Amino acid sequence: MTTVLKAKEVELAQKDGRCRELEKLTTSLQDRLTACEHNLANANRVNQSVMDENQTLQLLCNTQQSKYQDLEAEFEYIKQQLLTYKTKAAEDLNDENIRIKKHREEQLKKQQEDALKPKAPVVPPHVPPSKDTKPASEPFYRVLGPAIYPSTPCHTFEAHDVEVSALCFSPDGNYLATGGGDKMVKVWNVKQDLRTADLKCSLSGSGGGIMSVQFDQSSKTVLAASNDSMARIWTIGDLITRHTLAGHSGKVMTAKFMEDNNKVVTGSHDRTLKIWDLQRGACIRTLFAGSSCNDVITGKYLGSTIISGHFDQRLRFWDERTYNASEIALEGKITSLDYLPGKRVSD
Repeated sequence: MTTVLKAKEVELAQKDGRCRELEKLTTSLQDRLTACEHNLANANRVNQSVMDENQTLQLLCNTQQSKYQDLEAEFEYIKQQLLTYKTKAAEDLNDENIRIKKHREEQLKKQQEDALKPKAPVVPPHVPPSKDTKPASEPFYRVLGPAIYPSTPCHTFEAHDVEVSALCFSPDGNYLATGGGDKMVKVWNVKQDLRTADLKCSLSGSGGGIMSVQFDQSSKTVLAASNDSMARIWTIGDLITRHTLAGHSGKVMTAKFMEDNNKVVTGSHDRTLKIWDLQRGACIRTLFAGSSCNDVITGKYLGSTIISGHFDQRLRFWDERTYNASEIALEGKITSLDYLPGKRVSD
């Protein structure tokens, strides 16, 4: 009986220990359950916050999508309007080009008709001599006889990569200067028979196409006008740019040395002529002509007279002493001038 009782006591003690272990495990699982419930509550709160943020972003996305669609529709409308305006502008430009072409054709036809009409010779006004010179025995101009037109070139050679817009022989007859749309001035050795021309040098530095070229009396210096609103002077011995004459607001159509080679006169599309002092390197006089100047001539046979030809079909005669001008009207715009050397105005 005692043995059985002891065995039961031992079994009871084991079960009691097991119960305590199960109670501890239950307590531990209860704590873990509480922590999981707390984490679950936190996760639910975070999830709700994310869902709320997602809903806000979705609303914002929908708003932006609506704005994008509105902008896309506006862009299509503006594009269609721009295409309409471009089409109309192209049509207007075509109409304007047709009108200009028709006007030019009418002008050309009129000029051709006028050219066939007999014309009286144009006599420029006589420029009076200065007080310290004797009266002119005859004017500096001469009435020429019938024109002679060249028919056969004695020599042809390629001078520039693009069009040649200006050329001039040197006073000693040894050189020919050419200027082109490639912004270059080239000096050529010319033989006496004018049948051969070898390149002596190329003068660079111009910012635009060359409009006119001229040598000074020594045949060692070249003056060129260009459509970058400037004129430049080079010495052909060392190819150095000696002067850059800047001051015009339009392309310089012509530039010429004056009698003593220390002054230069330039004519420009800006409707002015400028007198430059090369010793000072500055413009000393601006003459307002009122029309684009296409060419000028000056020299010892013209005395103190500067003659300019203009787009408004007028020749203007400027007295260098007073810079007063007289003018005569011709029947077409004047693009180029030259004169036959003879007696001076003051002779």
